[in-house]
Amino acid sequence: MVPAPHRLRDAIVEDRVTLPNPILARHAASAVQRHNRRGWRLERPSCSPEDAIDGLIALAMVLDRTEARAEPVELVGWI
Repeated sequence: MVPAPHRLRDAIVEDRVTLPNPILARHAASAVQRHNRRGWRLERPSCSPEDAIDGLIALAMVLDRTEARAEPVELVGWI
């Protein structure tokens, strides 16, 4: 889950993704980006239900899955 928030941030800053839904915009406003030894992650600032970020996490996962296409596997030397 570390590359996904970075991709989402880049997509929002570059205006490739907008948040027209008010619930999704509230989730984005509640999210905090924190750095740890693996990289940047999205976190909730508190355990309060008003600070839900589930929609933003789902958006980050969808964007990461869409943009990070795996290269096709090629079998070499297989008979």
